[in-house]
Amino acid sequence: MSSPSCELAPSGPAPVSDQPRLPGSLAKGVKTVAEFLADPDLCIPDYQRPYKWTARHINQLFADINRHKDKNAYRLGTIVFHREGKKRNIVDGQQRTISLVLAIHALVETRINGPQETRIQNPELAACLENLANRMLNPGFNNRLSQSNIRNNYQAIRRIVSRPEVTEDSIAFLLHRCEIVWFELQDISEAFQFFEN
Repeated sequence: MSSPSCELAPSGPAPVSDQPRLPGSLAKGVKTVAEFLADPDLCIPDYQRPYKWTARHINQLFADINRHKDKNAYRLGTIVFHREGKKRNIVDGQQRTISLVLAIHALVETRINGPQETRIQNPELAACLENLANRMLNPGFNNRLSQSNIRNNYQAIRRIVSRPEVTEDSIAFLLHRCEIVWFELQDISEAFQFFEN
């Protein structure tokens, strides 16, 4: 199975006015993981809680992805944004987003820059991963718990994506057939109310 092309729009998502609207100031849509992570306007605001996912969450995420890899698409969950000027602040979905960012970096390290025998052979897939790694958000955390979990989870993800059963088809499935449902609100209080419901 060949992977779909990874042509990423240079400007990220369509302007808010071009996206479906619900009453009020709500936009919504579905993006593949590659489309979602390539969005140059993604931001994790300072008010977000620490990154608390552990290796247990990472193992569950990858087990779920593996379990559904024969489907046409698999929804990884929902992300809620608050639009602040050009930035799309993540109100809900930070844990999953950071874990996906770590996965892309681990794939580049192990499957593109790693030993020759484990390198991705499909040039389009390799280019897609490198493009994402260079474009996606790069959050920084001062919180020690976040730093520790990021370090530990990155190592857990490296071990997972280094396994022989993580094939190029599996990687293409993650990038192009795993999807994120997203909602974007203009008003921050509405975004938190939407998140809490």
